[in-house]
Amino acid sequence: MTCLLVGAAGIGAGASRGGDSDPAATATTESIPLTETRRAALTPVRVTALRVSDDDGRRQTLISPEEVSRWLQFADSVYKSAGIRFVFDPEKDFHDLKSTRINNIMPAGLDKRADLTDVSLDMRRIAAGYPKTLVVYFRWGSASTPTGNSFSSGDLNYVVGCGFASTGVCGHQNISLLAHEMGHYFGLLHTFAGSYQTVADAAAALAAANNDTSIFAGDPFDDTPPDPMISEIACLDTRAVRLGEHDVPICRDNIMSYYDSPTKTLSPRQVRTVKWMLERRARFDMTAPQNRPGHADPPREDSRDAARVDPSAPPPAAPGASDSVIAEFETLPIAEATKVNASPQDMLGFSWYGFSRHTQIYCRGEKNATLSFKLDVPRDGSYEVIVYATLAPDYGQVQATIAGRRTGQPFDLWSDTIVLPSGPISLGRQKLTRGTHEVSFTVVAKNPLALAYNFGLDAIELRPAIAGK
Repeated sequence: MTCLLVGAAGIGAGASRGGDSDPAATATTESIPLTETRRAALTPVRVTALRVSDDDGRRQTLISPEEVSRWLQFADSVYKSAGIRFVFDPEKDFHDLKSTRINNIMPAGLDKRADLTDVSLDMRRIAAGYPKTLVVYFRWGSASTPTGNSFSSGDLNYVVGCGFASTGVCGHQNISLLAHEMGHYFGLLHTFAGSYQTVADAAAALAAANNDTSIFAGDPFDDTPPDPMISEIACLDTRAVRLGEHDVPICRDNIMSYYDSPTKTLSPRQVRTVKWMLERRARFDMTAPQNRPGHADPPREDSRDAARVDPSAPPPAAPGASDSVIAEFETLPIAEATKVNASPQDMLGFSWYGFSRHTQIYCRGEKNATLSFKLDVPRDGSYEVIVYATLAPDYGQVQATIAGRRTGQPFDLWSDTIVLPSGPISLGRQKLTRGTHEVSFTVVAKNPLALAYNFGLDAIELRPAIAGK
């Protein structure tokens, strides 16, 4: 199998990974310009750049508007195959931000992610002050000298970058760094599952896995085959590597690979994911919905001044939410389970802060599977019913009922490739009496692209309806 690619990047690419140092990149060559007609047909994505320094102004990230533009020129060459062009005004879209906490942020493993929740929420609120834009924090890092390292993911509403010359591999600046992290922002995974120092190391790993090359796969796509990342050959032009008795292809030209190549592109399957993710982000002003019962979305006023959003301020409560009935599905008694196997699932590995209490109920089911809970309502009233759920590639379409009455329309929990928090799903108003009610969820159908009829439930909120609204 070869690596299928769409389009050809007009300028050379480096490679990077969200949250780690980069073993490969390449030198810049000349750009192949788009005609004005072709460029106008692409979907514009506006970019806001925040250059971060410490509270006292020290350790200001080594980045200029011109360097941001150079990174975005390369990103244009990659994402034009997904119908995207990036828009950046060096005078209007480049801002300075003083915050030692943000300036220190670094990627973290699962054991440290919970520690970053507060600063991540601060960054989310500041980014939301620049609605309808892709926000990039260019920060210094946690050391006295620039650390390099960048990261993002589909559950964040921002990309974390670094200084232009603070990362470099194969002897040159990493021109593909920002485009690679944008790939994570648009829901793409690495083409590789892990890295190896030498060809012999990779061969030994393959032999230990009974020659199953799927151990090298970082994403589930057929057109990005299992891709061993081998530092020993990262800066060469190797297109396949002999591991034991197997010739294993290398996705050297793919933007989500670390290998050095003069071109970086997207596969057709990656293009589909990027388009789906852009459409979803656009519905939420380019934010990333999160499951935080009782809280309003971050402010979305059209601010061009990051200082207007106080990173130390708590998230605002939603109107009426102070009297909400909020329950975590993993703590509710299960009244009935039909055609479904349900159990709590830790979600910290999928999102730093996106899921309420980092846990959901994972429901492995089939069509017409039903899971019912007992929910105590403390007082009579009219409530807006809000469900916080999970989106995943193997999830179906779910219909909710409360006290035997259908509540709202079926909601689709399918996502392309990655697992994401749904954010608040409003199922409309319902009058409820004081006492215990049965809340049920039935899988009624699935998206044609969904892999199964499973579903995931995070929390439920009964928010008192406000008169006149």
